[in-house]
Amino acid sequence: MKTKISHLGRSTVSVILAVMMLLSTMLIGTISVNAADYFTVGDTLYLDISDANYDATADNAGFYIKFYKQGHNDFSWSKLSQIKDKVYSGTVPTGEWDRAVFTRVNSQTFDSTKSWIASTVYSSATTTISDKGNHNCWSLNNGNMEGTWTTYSGGSGGGSTSTDYYIAGRFKTKWNADTTEYKFTESSEQKGLYYYDTEETVASLSGQIPEGIYGNYDRYFYIRSSNGKYLTSDDKAGHSFQNNKNSQNYLTLVTNEGTPEERLIKFSDPSDPSNDKVTIWLDTTNNDMRLYYTAGSESSLTPVAQSVSLTASSSPVQVGTEVTLTASLNDRATGLNDTDVTYKFEQTSGATVTGIPNENTYKFTPATADDYTFKVTASAANYSSVTNTVKVTATSDSSDKYAIHVKLADNVSSYSFSLWAYGAPNNTNAYGYNNWDSKETFTINDHEWHDYPFINTISNWNLIIFNNGTEKKYDGQYNSDLWVTVKGDNNYDVSTIAPTKYTVTYGVNGVNGTLSATGVSSSGSTVNSGTKVTFTANPNKGYAVEGWYSDAECTKKIESAGTNKTYTVTVNADTNVYVKFHTAETYTVTFNSSDETYGTVSATNGTTPLTSPATVTEGDTVTFTAKPKDGYALSDWTVNGVSASSTTNPYKITVNSNTTVVANFKVEDSGTIVNDMYFLYGSNNNPTSWEGQQGYKNTEYGKYDVYKKDGKYIVTLNEKHYKELYFAFSKDDSYVNMEPNTGLKPVNSENPEGLRLVDAKTQECYVGQVRYLFGRMSIESQNSEYIGDIKIIYDPTANTYTVKATKDSVFDTTVNIVGKDGTIRAGFTNTGDKKTTAVLGDTELSITTPDNEIINASDSYKIDGENRAVTAKRVPYGSTVTVKTTINPDATFAGHSGSDYYVKGFSINGFTGGVLTQQDGHTHTSDVYEYTFTVKEDVYADVSTIEITPIYFLKNDSDCVTFYVENFMDAKAKWGDTIACYAYYSSDHALGDYPGQPMVNAEGSIYMQIPKHIGADASNVVKGITLNNYVWDFVHVSGDDKARESKNCQTYDYDDFKYLANMSKVNSSDSADDIKNIVYRFKYHTYNNTSAEAGNVPKDTLTGTKVDDTKYEVFVDYYDKPTDIFGTIIKGNDAVTVDTVKAQPEYLTIVSDGYVNYYKDTANYLGQYATKWYIYNKAGQQVAALPPSALLYGLTKSSTQLENLVTQDTAPADFMSDSGASADLISGYWASFKSLYTKYAGKYAIINYESSIHSSGRDGAIKQPGERCDGRWYYSVDKAKITGDIKIEYADTLDSFTTMTGVKTDTFIEGTATGKNTAAEAYFTSPVDQSDARLTHVETTSDNSENFKFTVGATSSTTSGYTFVGWYRLIDDTYKAVNDPSELNKTTGQVARNANVVLVARYIKTPGGSMTFHHSLYNGTNAGGGKAATEIQVVVKSSDGSKEYYNSGRIDSTASIDQKTISEIVADQRDAKITVTLYTTTKNLYNLNGYYSAENTTDITAFNPTTGFTTNVSGDRTEGLVTTSEYTFSFNDYYNNHKDTLIGDNAGTVYYNFYSDITSIKVPYKVQFSYTDRMGNQKYYNKAGYVDPENTSSYTIDENGNDVKVTLTNSFILTLAPYESNFTKNLTWNNPTNSKPFDSSVTNSIASAVVNSTQSDRTIHLNVFRDNNGKPTPLINDAGQFKLYEKDGSPELPYGSVFYEQNSDGTYKYDITAPKTYKDSGKELQFMYWAIYSDPDCKNLVINAYNSEGNFSYVAYDNCWIVPVYGESSTPVASVKDVYTSTQFMEVTRNQWTADNADSFNGFDADSMTTLDTAEDFIKGNGEDKLYADFVLNFFYNGKQLNVFDPNSSKVQTGIVMQKLELEKDSIGVGYNTDMKYYANKYINDLPTAAEEAKKIILTGESSIESLTKQINNGRLDNKNRLQYYARFNNTETNANCVYRVYTYIKYVNESNETVVELGKPIYFTLYDIANATV
Repeated sequence: MKTKISHLGRSTVSVILAVMMLLSTMLIGTISVNAADYFTVGDTLYLDISDANYDATADNAGFYIKFYKQGHNDFSWSKLSQIKDKVYSGTVPTGEWDRAVFTRVNSQTFDSTKSWIASTVYSSATTTISDKGNHNCWSLNNGNMEGTWTTYSGGSGGGSTSTDYYIAGRFKTKWNADTTEYKFTESSEQKGLYYYDTEETVASLSGQIPEGIYGNYDRYFYIRSSNGKYLTSDDKAGHSFQNNKNSQNYLTLVTNEGTPEERLIKFSDPSDPSNDKVTIWLDTTNNDMRLYYTAGSESSLTPVAQSVSLTASSSPVQVGTEVTLTASLNDRATGLNDTDVTYKFEQTSGATVTGIPNENTYKFTPATADDYTFKVTASAANYSSVTNTVKVTATSDSSDKYAIHVKLADNVSSYSFSLWAYGAPNNTNAYGYNNWDSKETFTINDHEWHDYPFINTISNWNLIIFNNGTEKKYDGQYNSDLWVTVKGDNNYDVSTIAPTKYTVTYGVNGVNGTLSATGVSSSGSTVNSGTKVTFTANPNKGYAVEGWYSDAECTKKIESAGTNKTYTVTVNADTNVYVKFHTAETYTVTFNSSDETYGTVSATNGTTPLTSPATVTEGDTVTFTAKPKDGYALSDWTVNGVSASSTTNPYKITVNSNTTVVANFKVEDSGTIVNDMYFLYGSNNNPTSWEGQQGYKNTEYGKYDVYKKDGKYIVTLNEKHYKELYFAFSKDDSYVNMEPNTGLKPVNSENPEGLRLVDAKTQECYVGQVRYLFGRMSIESQNSEYIGDIKIIYDPTANTYTVKATKDSVFDTTVNIVGKDGTIRAGFTNTGDKKTTAVLGDTELSITTPDNEIINASDSYKIDGENRAVTAKRVPYGSTVTVKTTINPDATFAGHSGSDYYVKGFSINGFTGGVLTQQDGHTHTSDVYEYTFTVKEDVYADVSTIEITPIYFLKNDSDCVTFYVENFMDAKAKWGDTIACYAYYSSDHALGDYPGQPMVNAEGSIYMQIPKHIGADASNVVKGITLNNYVWDFVHVSGDDKARESKNCQTYDYDDFKYLANMSKVNSSDSADDIKNIVYRFKYHTYNNTSAEAGNVPKDTLTGTKVDDTKYEVFVDYYDKPTDIFGTIIKGNDAVTVDTVKAQPEYLTIVSDGYVNYYKDTANYLGQYATKWYIYNKAGQQVAALPPSALLYGLTKSSTQLENLVTQDTAPADFMSDSGASADLISGYWASFKSLYTKYAGKYAIINYESSIHSSGRDGAIKQPGERCDGRWYYSVDKAKITGDIKIEYADTLDSFTTMTGVKTDTFIEGTATGKNTAAEAYFTSPVDQSDARLTHVETTSDNSENFKFTVGATSSTTSGYTFVGWYRLIDDTYKAVNDPSELNKTTGQVARNANVVLVARYIKTPGGSMTFHHSLYNGTNAGGGKAATEIQVVVKSSDGSKEYYNSGRIDSTASIDQKTISEIVADQRDAKITVTLYTTTKNLYNLNGYYSAENTTDITAFNPTTGFTTNVSGDRTEGLVTTSEYTFSFNDYYNNHKDTLIGDNAGTVYYNFYSDITSIKVPYKVQFSYTDRMGNQKYYNKAGYVDPENTSSYTIDENGNDVKVTLTNSFILTLAPYESNFTKNLTWNNPTNSKPFDSSVTNSIASAVVNSTQSDRTIHLNVFRDNNGKPTPLINDAGQFKLYEKDGSPELPYGSVFYEQNSDGTYKYDITAPKTYKDSGKELQFMYWAIYSDPDCKNLVINAYNSEGNFSYVAYDNCWIVPVYGESSTPVASVKDVYTSTQFMEVTRNQWTADNADSFNGFDADSMTTLDTAEDFIKGNGEDKLYADFVLNFFYNGKQLNVFDPNSSKVQTGIVMQKLELEKDSIGVGYNTDMKYYANKYINDLPTAAEEAKKIILTGESSIESLTKQINNGRLDNKNRLQYYARFNNTETNANCVYRVYTYIKYVNESNETVVELGKPIYFTLYDIANATV
């Protein structure tokens, strides 16, 4: 409508505009308050900080109110004290105050006597008495101390105990600031979470509201609280509220004093197409207020389980017998663990008992006979509970004693009577009922004795017999049984005759089964007359009951017993019962439903499911189960055309003939259609406008029939009304008579487990003043596709309605699949500085069903503004799934770009598929990574969703550590299958923010790549590691944060990883080893040895500390070698137990304590959730308590270093460096470390780890409901001595391995890998010495590179009837599957070769009556020995192809057709064919040579049938040549040939094994390396051999038809190079030249290459310590620093540089001269000598060089740092009378060769390979491997130049002595300890003797120490009496495997004419490392 305004006058318009302006202000809203003059003295004022969006109490903060009067100087401070969480109070002081300043101050420096000191005030806010009004609480807004006056009346924050919230503004009507109409309702599921159902869509809420004549305005709104707070958005953030859908995309609300438009909230998407109604949610449970909405339905609690069962161990039981009640959950809720559930047991009837509850069990002992009823309630946090009951009947002793026995007189044919017995003490009932009027009546119609045992045992009792209203009472005491004989005419005779006993004999005629009996102890024993005995026949397999007989010969048949398996008789005479068996017939059982649309039927034979028609054995009991569909019921069963008139379900039949069973269904009896009740419904919450009423005239909304049954009204909804419906029941077809009008309650019962399908709500609406109650039901959109029918049931008695949904059956055979970009967590995926791995890639899914249909995945998880996952729904089993992740190369993550990463593999529900090696990942050039797998039912049957997460690794791992996790299986029950790793750094976390990313879980190992630092920032190093169960990934676990907190499991916060990761080497036994990998081993157990509760920590004594004594372990390293607590290996017996440790004279006990809050000691140190080790001595006294990482310091030092360090009082600078701990704390830990090392180094230890517990908030730490788990950190090294062992375990079924009951360990036939009992083979395939070896034990050395593995193989099935089911790794009694769940039964496997391993091959008994087809590699004596992948597919079809009976699919190893399928094929009576398809995939140099087979025999023969056999080859050698061979033969013939094995009592398995024989192309090679040796001669090193087909990095292939050319790769060629080194030279091998390929088409072809070398002179650097003026200065000069010396403008100096030159007059000119004096603090010091160091820290002194003038005259052979040294005395240069000598060891070098020329190499071809062992120029001969040790020898003799003074050595002799010492084995017993510092320290006490022996051999030529001596001609010395000297050795074990101690000497005659020998200080060296070095 258009309104004209032109006719209005100008003044009128002005008035209207003014009013509009005034009203527009009113539309926003105003606040009015009451005011007083002053604050009332003594009043209590409150401060509420619950809405502060920061930690208001940080920084020692406290709170005060400053009171003052405007314009006056008076003031008074009132301190506020905390009264509850986030609530403080204080009183108004005496005075007149109209102003109050709420202030946050530094409580440590604040002075309340001062008016104001700004430096002590953090923030403040001033308010007035007029502001205060009637309120009493200052409630903070979201920043500083600004706030709003509210009213506080108690509670823990929020201003009051209960706060209501309303939607105010222009929401549904024109502007209303104070409305209470639109009130939020608090959720019943979560306290503090509120919702309001708008009953409108997003589009509707995006519209406008008319404001009368002022036009239409947008629907702005805000939230108003009952305490007067206005909650709005911040700066237009709420103007597009449609973007704030769901709890992950919430809008943060802030508190404001007003409601300006820019801070209001509105929907602004009027085009939104959704018809879903909006519910607005207000979440007050966090530090901030969160507002969001959902469209559709609101959540409700999921039940703990579908139901809980409660069973008794037995019932009835005798009084005094203990009874155990056990509760079991049926279909536990997804994501809920057993440990999350609590059980409550309540007794509801029977005599009161006191029981013992223990988790899910309850034990009690009945003291009196009675019926006892118990109720169990199973509950869990955030889940609804389930209950059940059980009744246990307790009876008295039923023996002869205390029983009433009755027999009729001969003249009485029938008699009815009642018995009542009571007696002393206390008139206890002995027979009858507690209620006198409820007596039980008995009727006897025979003349046998009848027994009535007492229900209680009493000795003094009275008996009353009732008959026809009369009674007879017997008084007196009866110490034996009372007998009553009824003679008639009410004449009773009482006597004490003993009861009659009868003999029961029973047995089996024949040997085809057994017979058991209950009620009698054994055959031939006696029972009381009247005893019931039940006999049970147990026929052997293939036999059935022929009949029951009363004689042993089975001639007198008991006709009434029939052929049933049980027979019951009441014994009233001697009784004989025998059973006879005969060969059982087989019968066909057919079963079906009368109408599949009404319901289905299934059947089982015992526990074996059957498929109709099924073949069963005569006498089998078949159980039929009818499953009506919703709305239908079972009417009866028809058996062989005859109605059984039974609705028993399940229904059991003993089969004795061909049987047909039909389950008949009918429409469920929903009651009767009534006309006095209507079902009204509509699409909104206004019943006046509902479409489904008023005569139901709307065609879209038809009338629903209302049924009445059992007083309830029932309606079944149409599918189109599923999504959302408002409804009510009414006596009329209009809303006016809706009922009930009060107390209506919704109920959501019987909905499908695992799906929150239906949400039921109670609604209300006012029409005028009349309030109407009605219902609302809606379905969560993501689950709507799974719903079948929905019923609504109204119970007018209970005032409830129930919304009952059924689940679509398709859901049971499908899964949802989610493909993620990476870890997904709202607010962390890509928000500011927070990122997860999801930013690196984009993941897609391609899915093809078994029917070749394509299923599309759609975007499903929009997080932080971007979609991060796709979901495909209803993916059927058998579908093929390809997951593809494309890395974004431009992404930025953790200091890297996306192009730096590759996808290591895909985590699929915790297991990793598509794993790439690091080499493959490094060389992968595409950004796309794919993996394909099949959705196998046996793998995914127990899950509803498959979650796929790409795992990202860096391509360059040079600055990374591989981190392994072991023993996770122990924690899986609590943690789940997925384990994630979170590595934290100073900033920017390498694996993303918490929870990190899933770890690789493949090949029996769990591991993750951990960068040592972030990108190129070497200072941002890894701080620590925590493992977790990934619940903070929002796809992995849905729900709110509180639910995640309760489910979160973590390891403790450890910094052990940081220290180990930053160590390059460790000293485990004074020999330094390189750390390769870091390992964390779970130590999971549930005993609460040191509770997290405050105060319950380890005590001063071990006896006062609560620990689980069964959990102690010996303290060992990763290789199970005992160490002390510092990691030093204790040499000796490795087989140490806890008991042997405790037998030591001294040892330590470690108790690990969890939840230690180190933050309380030092901010940012370690964490709130760490561990501390409490350490006790043998006497049990605590000797230390410190973090375990502090002890790792012992690994960084040698024992000598540690012994020196522990003498220091102050902590070394590198002790706990970068820990963040305070100096005092580090000092205390250092004191503990010193004490421990001094007293306990080298001592054994035992350790007890913390149990898995939650945080209770000890020491101020934050409480956490999730559990943390303890563990131990290890490291691995290369070349450690390790072992591998194989075991075979076998059992009857797979279930046996779950409980480890009935599992046996097989023993190997001596000298073989074959089990004695199973006939299974299980063996190592690597490492082995020869390819045909079958080893079950190997000894090798560790290699942490991924190219070295323990690999294993096993037979898939055996002739002894066992089938392989998987490889497992055994660590600490815990089993870990080697292969992932999709290929558990793969017969090959591999694990890392980094530690000792025990690998277990598991087998189960092959089910009888099956056909097994197997394909593997041939390994006979004539086998080719090559490798290939073998697969098999077996298909059985009818000959015409119209029916497929069996299809195994293409699988690894073995296909098996079970007995049931075989029976179906036979019963079908059609000709059938078996097609066996063999797939053999060879790669690279391997060829398929042919097939072998064995048909149900151990004899393997060549297989090449002439008919039914076809072969095809596809692919190539690089990707794989696939040979596909099909063999088709008659099923009927095969079955008939083996029928005797397949059927019968002892049905076995028929095996048809196929084998592929693989050969390899033999590729010879030769390579020549040439170089110039130390002496300047040309040398050649020739190498020949055969290419290893497995080493694919060593060659490339060029295919040409059947011919191939093989070329050696440069990288492989260079691995063959010899280790060569020349003194003073750098030798490098050039890239190979003249490379020629091997050509299979050429005779004697050989691959070859030539490699030349390049040598260059080495250079050195000289660094001089200089002052600011460039002059040399001593280290005591703080202004000094090292400066690089340059000569001729270059710092690169020649090797052997001298720094002087001789002048023409014979004097010298020096390049470097130190001042002769130096002043220190006024004192003049004199130059003494030059100190020469090998390091800039001046810790390693090489030599002192003396010169009287301060000149530097040293010859430099290596990088050195030189410093002048000054002293107080005159310059102590060497006196002319001095004699001394010294040695400087330089290095060991090596030359090795095989030939002096190239002639032999040029003529060498493939034919020569046969005589390679005699080809001299390809083999190192004696003397063709030389080692050189170089030294610099220094001599000083009375200042003489010896080459001038005594050139012929006639007066003074100089020389060198080398003493040979033992080279010790290293700590792991594989190599040798080559740390020379170790030997210098070891022999320090032997030096006096060693020196004497050196002098002795110089003087006499003899010594007790093996020694080498060499005199040096003085003429060889230079003018400084120096000589560069080398010793040459042949590289032999004798020369190399020893330590040399070297002395230089001067031998001369002194003034007394005595021969004197002066020795230099000894130095040590060894040839071992260079002698064994390789390139």
